Amino acid sequence: MVFLEGQKWLNISKEFYVLDGHVSNHVEILQDMSQLYKMLAFFDEDFERRCKMHKRRVDMLTELLVELNPQHYLLVCRQLMFEIAEAYNEMVDLKLAIVDESGGHPSVHAVKKINTLINQSIKFFQSFIDSLKHKGALPEKFDEDTVRPALVAHFYIARLYSKIICADKQAKVENLKKSLDIHQYLVKYCDTHPEMPEKAFKEELGISREMAALLPLKMDKIMMSEP
Repeated sequence: MVFLEGQKWLNISKEFYVLDGHVSNHVEILQDMSQLYKMLAFFDEDFERRCKMHKRRVDMLTELLVELNPQHYLLVCRQLMFEIAEAYNEMVDLKLAIVDESGGHPSVHAVKKINTLINQSIKFFQSFIDSLKHKGALPEKFDEDTVRPALVAHFYIARLYSKIICADKQAKVENLKKSLDIHQYLVKYCDTHPEMPEKAFKEELGISREMAALLPLKMDKIMMSEP
């Protein structure tokens, strides 16, 4: 009931605050609708239904992102890129959970779907990161407002590369190497910027340190395994 009531009033607001002429209001309304679906998904125990709710979020936000000029609405576009990437990441975890629940090996179709979602999440997180670049390069030091989202976006990409499903050993190792490179970048960034607020990346940094130590061992193990 709460979801339906919220959805009703947001739809009414959207009809009044149209994109042409009320950009900021229209964007905020769609972001609120996305959060409604996100919260509803959190309370739903059915993984497939949850996936569909996150897909609704992706569709509405992607459609909006396409309509905005990043030169004029850069901050808004960044918010949308990050949220779309997060929604795809949620779908990846849900699809993997569905495979785990089945207790068997994922079908060819499931593998293709999971890898497609992973690549979409990486794509939008990377678009967010690229939007922070100046003359093609990331800053040596991120601004206080962007440091956490910038590092978290890198962290998500590192995790996503390690989740790609493939049978080829060399491809597995290459994906883990990409993941390792990002974790090492995160560790180096935090170690060379001790003035960074402690809470900005504390929990994720601990995981990145562990992965920077563990991934080389995992890569060696894969290469030494039977074909």
